[in-house]
Amino acid sequence: MASSTISTHRDSVTLYLQLIAITLICLLCQWPALLPQIEWQQQAIHDGQYWRLVTGNFGHTNWAHLTMNLAALWLLTGIYGRYLHHWRLSVLLLLLSFALGLWMLDSQITRYLGLSGVLHGMASYGAVQDCATPKMRWQGWGMLAAISLKMIAEQCYNFDWGSAALIGAHILTIAHLRGALLGLGFGLVALAYQHYRNINAKTEAKRD
Repeated sequence: MASSTISTHRDSVTLYLQLIAITLICLLCQWPALLPQIEWQQQAIHDGQYWRLVTGNFGHTNWAHLTMNLAALWLLTGIYGRYLHHWRLSVLLLLLSFALGLWMLDSQITRYLGLSGVLHGMASYGAVQDCATPKMRWQGWGMLAAISLKMIAEQCYNFDWGSAALIGAHILTIAHLRGALLGLGFGLVALAYQHYRNINAKTEAKRD
């Protein structure tokens, strides 16, 4: 019991240390001299500045934009933290950032800043995990339904929730959609991997 409690405490500390580090990185990215060097820019990436695939997600158009996304990051981590221990939060954010940055090359977008696409992926990923957890199943399906309705409103009706005026930029709803789809995909892969591990563990137990 004591060992389990210590392990749980260590997991929570690691998770929130990651959150603090990510928050500090986002704050650092707002440095005026640094922001133009990390912004996702299609032409610059084609010219070999590949770091922008990831870093563009961590810079923001203004402080209101940054505050909204950091608040969402902390909220989602509070909701889905049980699935993000052992450095999974950092790994998930990096995977989503890279995959989204790469996918956005197949678009007419020339430049963007912001973590919102990645956050949509994080929400989808957590919802998928909830759907596979008996006690959290309804919460998971509810979140997936909410994300789906949001995507329909944004893609079909160009609804921006009043955020464009606040952040001083056009809302890239295509990034929200692609981020949500990537999170869904990563969530399903994670479930398949866990299922594979469980089968192997049962097989090994039978052999013993």
